[in-house]
Amino acid sequence: MLNLRKKKAIEVNAYMPYGLKDLNIVAPFMKPSKNSNPEVASCYGMRELQKRSLTIKAWQHIDVKQSDGTVSFDVTSEKFFGSDQHPSHLEGVQVIKVVPPITLTCDEDIDWISCSTPFANHPLNILSGIVNFKYDHQPNFFIYFDAKKELEYTITPLMPLFHLVPLVDRPVKVNYIYDWNEGVKIREKFRIWPKYNLYKRIKAIRG
Repeated sequence: MLNLRKKKAIEVNAYMPYGLKDLNIVAPFMKPSKNSNPEVASCYGMRELQKRSLTIKAWQHIDVKQSDGTVSFDVTSEKFFGSDQHPSHLEGVQVIKVVPPITLTCDEDIDWISCSTPFANHPLNILSGIVNFKYDHQPNFFIYFDAKKELEYTITPLMPLFHLVPLVDRPVKVNYIYDWNEGVKIREKFRIWPKYNLYKRIKAIRG
């Protein structure tokens, strides 16, 4: 049986703009609902996902529109929102990268699974993957869009978007640092690596 209380916590530093203070955008190990009724949210797998992961929530109001083969975002603040379209390996699919105003660092070499959340009713197909905050400090997420479909959807503030699950059986402690200038500096240090060589560079460092 997993016993997180007796194990050393993984320390993660979360750099965010001051305006996000106390909004719990990066939520560690959410406590599951005490509702005892038989429902999906009360199943063992979903309760354990909440307990063992960081939940990344929407930091602002975001309107998503897909029409005529293009995807657009209408957001509350352009300053704290970034998105890029990436080439897709799937025919008829657009891949959009969304960049939250969050910088995460960790001194330990630990892999995390980034995966979509079952705790929000949204139609966005968010991709899963592996991240490591010792080397890559941006918790970006990628969305698949079917180029032939049309979509209008609103992401409301504090809506759960995706989870970050450490691949070790240890609790997580988050240090919240509301200094976005420092968060951007950390990102810029990471960006000096050529994009085409990023995967090989991290593999070489890790050995």
